[in-house]
Amino acid sequence: LNVELMCSFCSVLPVAMSDNVRMATFSIASEEDEQAILPPPHLSEKAHCSSFSNYLEMYSQSVKDPEAFWTSFANELTFFKKWEKGCFLDYNFDRRKGPVYVRWMPNASLNVCYNCLDRNISRQLGDKVAFYWEGNEPGVSMKLTYRELLKLVCKFANVLKRKGVKKGDRVIIYMPMILELPIAMLACARIGAVHSTVFGGYSAQALAQRIVDAKAEVVITADGSYRGKKPILLKQITDQAISICEKRNVIVKHRIIVRHLADNYTGFPSTQQDCKSKLQVQNCWFDEEMSAADENCESEWMDSEDPLFILYTSGSTGVPKGVVHTQAGYLLYVYTTFRYVFDYQDDDVYFCTADIGWITGHSYVVYGPLANGSTVVMFEGVPYYPEPSRYWDVVDKYGVSKFYTAPTAIRHLMKFGSSYVERCRLDRLEVLGSVGEPINPEVWQWYYKVVGKSRCAIVDTYWQTETGGHVLTPLPGCTNMKPGSASFPFFGVKPVLLNHDGQEIVGPGEGQLAFSAPWPGIARSLYGNHDRYMDTYFAVPGYFSTGDGCTRDEDGYYWITGRIDDMMNVSGHLLSSAEIENAVVSHPAVAEAAVVCAPDPVKGQIPYCFVTLKKDYAFTAELVLDIKQTVRNQIGPVATPEVFQQAESLPKTRSGKILRRVLRDVAGGNTTSFGDLSTLSEEHVIADLVNSRSSVVTGLGLVTPLGLGVELCWRRLLQGCIGAVELVDEKYRECVSRVAALVPAGVGPGLFDRSQFSDGQWRRMTKATAYAMLAAGEALADAQWTPVSDEQREKTGVCVGVGMSDMEDVHEAGCLIDQQRDNRLSPYFIPRVLTNMTAGQLSVSYGLRGPNHCPSTACASGLHAIIDGMALIQRRQAELMLVGGAEAPVCKLSLVGFGRMGALSRSFNDRPAEASRPFDRRRDGFVIGEGAGMLLLERLEHALQRRAPHIYAELLGYGLSGDGLHLAAPCPYGSGAASCMRKALHDSAVPRDRISYVNAHATSTPLGDRAEFQAIQDVFRGSDNLPVIVSSNKGSIGHLLGAAGAVEAAFTVLSCFHGSVPPNVNLHQTDLEAPEIQLAPSDRAQHWTTPSLNQRKIALKNSFGFGGTNACLCIAQFQE
Repeated sequence: LNVELMCSFCSVLPVAMSDNVRMATFSIASEEDEQAILPPPHLSEKAHCSSFSNYLEMYSQSVKDPEAFWTSFANELTFFKKWEKGCFLDYNFDRRKGPVYVRWMPNASLNVCYNCLDRNISRQLGDKVAFYWEGNEPGVSMKLTYRELLKLVCKFANVLKRKGVKKGDRVIIYMPMILELPIAMLACARIGAVHSTVFGGYSAQALAQRIVDAKAEVVITADGSYRGKKPILLKQITDQAISICEKRNVIVKHRIIVRHLADNYTGFPSTQQDCKSKLQVQNCWFDEEMSAADENCESEWMDSEDPLFILYTSGSTGVPKGVVHTQAGYLLYVYTTFRYVFDYQDDDVYFCTADIGWITGHSYVVYGPLANGSTVVMFEGVPYYPEPSRYWDVVDKYGVSKFYTAPTAIRHLMKFGSSYVERCRLDRLEVLGSVGEPINPEVWQWYYKVVGKSRCAIVDTYWQTETGGHVLTPLPGCTNMKPGSASFPFFGVKPVLLNHDGQEIVGPGEGQLAFSAPWPGIARSLYGNHDRYMDTYFAVPGYFSTGDGCTRDEDGYYWITGRIDDMMNVSGHLLSSAEIENAVVSHPAVAEAAVVCAPDPVKGQIPYCFVTLKKDYAFTAELVLDIKQTVRNQIGPVATPEVFQQAESLPKTRSGKILRRVLRDVAGGNTTSFGDLSTLSEEHVIADLVNSRSSVVTGLGLVTPLGLGVELCWRRLLQGCIGAVELVDEKYRECVSRVAALVPAGVGPGLFDRSQFSDGQWRRMTKATAYAMLAAGEALADAQWTPVSDEQREKTGVCVGVGMSDMEDVHEAGCLIDQQRDNRLSPYFIPRVLTNMTAGQLSVSYGLRGPNHCPSTACASGLHAIIDGMALIQRRQAELMLVGGAEAPVCKLSLVGFGRMGALSRSFNDRPAEASRPFDRRRDGFVIGEGAGMLLLERLEHALQRRAPHIYAELLGYGLSGDGLHLAAPCPYGSGAASCMRKALHDSAVPRDRISYVNAHATSTPLGDRAEFQAIQDVFRGSDNLPVIVSSNKGSIGHLLGAAGAVEAAFTVLSCFHGSVPPNVNLHQTDLEAPEIQLAPSDRAQHWTTPSLNQRKIALKNSFGFGGTNACLCIAQFQE
């Protein structure tokens, strides 16, 4: 790049605060930049802007001499009257100097419809297809040429004139994505009426609000439509809206209704299949009006600054803003941006999936493409109906070369994998566009590699309803692409980043994105409220403020970071939190509400609502559904919060302002770090909110050496029963330890019956997986949770800890290979010995599509799985998690291996019931055991809403630490164990004197028990509530290795629920004593009491594993 071009580019990009400030160092992404992807060479060869130096030259001209630059494009359009030379642009961005205004080509006159249709016909494009229309159902399609489109537009323009519509009148269009929609828009433009298109997903209340604000006397709608399988009753909603308007003294004089669902309308050529009607409607029909209309209608020549349309967007105060776009500047801008951003060529077929009810549909389905004479694909349906290949089928059907969609659609389709894309050719695609929200790099790469086959340019466009068209965007033939970046400004756009003081940031940095000069497509006002326009967009004098945060990197690329106000971007739709809150609070049960955005893997963001209920109202599933319906009725489905969380009160400053950043943190899963809270009026509020997002246990399932089933295992545990037995098989004769705790097998209650599984199932799973399957089935049945719908399955995950592979499988496989009998090795050997296959089998068996996870941290695996399940719920990856641990390690290989370590009990081979003796002075090692424990964790609000049959306990927090001293032994002083216990207390926000019971890991090894005892003593030394009760379940069930933490956590949950502490079986005389600790007796269960009758029972559960993994879970009695 030559120095002169580089300097001119730097001088207009926002790298200097003012002319007298030295410019910051600035570089353009080089081809060697690992982040940047070069534009496809075949596009650069034919592109309108073919190199970055070409872009720099054009950009420099556009900001140095806007009149000369934009005149060259304006001359390609048809004007009835041209602007006066030297009077191309007049504006004021600084409200201190007077009212804000922008005027492009003042006093010129033109007609937008004429430029989109008549001008193209005069360019010999009359027989070119203007629109291919693809209906909701495959096979329902039609097309219109430019000549046919003009004829229909003129006829409908005459219909409007016959209804008394004239220049300047406002017309509301509330329609599905059918061809009558752009026909109605263009007809309004032809006669000078101002159209206001309302998204077809809005409610009657929202529609009425827009009719009233625009003071419209004509509404154009359809009888209804389908989106996928869902019917949209547009006529019924319109009638309700008109009724609301009449109550507000706004009278709609004319309703024109398209028979879209009726089976007798044949107004378009090439209809391949008729839509079927499910509605009966009677009103003023579009087709009847059209049949009597003249097909000639002269254009009304409009002043350049006359309004073309009003498009309502959400406002931060809850009142929608009517954004006004005018004639000449808007048309010029969308004409130019469409040509350059999509590198439009005459033979292109262009497909934009946006609904015309939004600005993208106005600018890049209708006006921009038609002004260029493009062929546009217009799509009524949804991307996944009837199959997730629908978009790609449409692309192939019409030979689409330029494609424009939203990241939320791409994310949704990513869930179905790449096979639906790969079965389509997509061989004509050259440019892939993204709009509506920032696209994250992962989604960008999938779009680029899977859809674009790594040969298409990605244009990640940034703009707003108020900007009219693209303001930050790559250009296909010249911009090195950085995944996730909106790249550089479009011609004539001068971006800046502002700090909190409204000062420009020099060079790389982060701030609010603003613009220091107008471009032709900028909105001129808000309908009927210019003061609000100035307050909203020009609060910083001299700048148009976007309300979006942005960073600029070292190469000058811009990265949008999201809203900095109370707006939220949901699936590309900008929504006002205030508007949603107003709808929620209108419900009679709601005292107060706050809506914030929460991250969502598919939609980007979702509305998350905190509600405080009025007295005498209970937070139930029925109430939440009723509140949701209220929002749907008043605004529409797109604005309905997906998550409701009950809040006794909301976090507020001392002046009464809601701390929304705290609510966003809670909604996003942050439970610890909330920044500066010095202005918070009530500190407990945040803890209450965090706790109400906590996980509760609603289902339990157990398979242990005490038997099968929670009730049986718990009863036998309290009775002091022991599951250890002597291994009498000949193969164990030489083992130093011949004791194990085995799950009792046989036929009958409480016994493991192998015949419950088919031979096919058994070949595919290990015994540990079989145990987990039985425990999981019991837990789900106990919780009465049977996921059936896709939504239920997607919000239910699985996390099962497994400490080690099936040793018996490994041993047998090794023997077969040593004997050169490889062909006898089971094809399921590898899947069987993979530790994550237990979680996988559960997910597949129950059709669960939430997170599928397997921690393998030796003896801490089971508890680790519960902790990970908690974290996944807190981070909103799931609403419910089926968690636990499973292990079936008893075989000669494991006995010999653990025996060689000196870890197993060897002194009680002839008295197996006495072998496992935690904390007893005669302990000499653990007894290896098998089993599984599964818990269903559930977000508290979810459990309350669905009225779970019981909530056993609440999980308050957890701690994890590492010893880092030895592969198979803990720190002898218990420092690692003490650290994770303290972390659990801190995470739970529970003072140590509230803990009255610790379920210890204690395995019956001399070193391990002593180290944990020391750790407990250190943690509770000086506590006000001493001594703390300590017990271990391993005297009864042995050490279940990877399953131990989960099974013992389930027992701890039952202790909280029933108020009983199981006995320390085989504890006869201890060598471990401390005033802080009371070891539970060995001969009986102990009643668990707390200092206060109303104080809930809170326990810690420890679990430690080889490799130095320490885990601790804080479990509490659930109180309503």
